[in-house]
Parts: sequence; C-alpha cells; structure tokens
Amino acid sequence: MRTTSSPNGSKVDDLRGNAIEIAAQVVWRVTDTAQALFDIDDYRAFVIVQIEAAVRTIGSRHPYDDFEHQEVTLRGNHDQIGGELREELIARLRMAGITVDECGFTHLAYASEIAGAINAAAAGAGGRCSAHDLGRRPG
Repeated sequence: MRTTSSPNGSKVDDLRGNAIEIAAQVVWRVTDTAQALFDIDDYRAFVIVQIEAAVRTIGSRHPYDDFEHQEVTLRGNHDQIGGELREELIARLRMAGITVDECGFTHLAYASEIAGAINAAAAGAGGRCSAHDLGRRPG
C-alpha cells in the first residue's frame, strides 16, 4: 500500500465559481501488477495525475458552502463528498490495475483572494458581515 497526497491546496473553482483550495490524501495499492507495469509507463506518476484530476472534478462539482443548507456542499457533507472522491478515483485508476483503499480531503478553504474579500467586507461592516452576506443581492 502507498499513500499519496495531492499538491498543497490545488486552486479550483467550485460550482458557483468561487476560488477554493482543496487537497486530498489517498491510500492506494496495485491489484494487478502486470497491468500496472505494462499498461502505464510510470504508475506512480499516473496515480498523482489522476488524484489531481479527481480532486479538481469533485471540487468543481459542488459549492463550497450553502448557508441555506439545501445543497450538498464540500464543507458540509464531508462523508458524501469523500465517497464521491473515492468512486472517481477507483474509476480512473482501475484501468491501471490500481485500487483505492481510502481517501479524504486534507485541506479545504476559500482561496486567499476570496478570503481577503470576506475579511475586507467584514471589516467594512464592523465585523458584522459573513460570506453569506457577500452572496446576497440587493433587492
């Protein structure tokens, strides 16, 4: 078994277009040695690329957060999102004779430019502003 982590906080746009940083750790193993050695030039590099692609896919499939609690979110539905990541990885790695034993997100945050905007808005509102307020439209 091997453990591989995605790069430190890959920057991805979530479902709503907000820039987020997201990273995962994956425990994987080769189940078909011949397939892993002969079908893929460098199976370790292949795993790293597929982890990065899967993390980006899952990160862009859901919003980071939903303050009305009506959607599956990256932040609020950790087990479900982790399950989706595992299914995505298994599908991507199966062709190389590799399976995923476990995985999970190790880092999830708004990207620095989004966090900065939230902090600036909160400071301008005397600390009474949240990310939810930034999403409201004047009406």
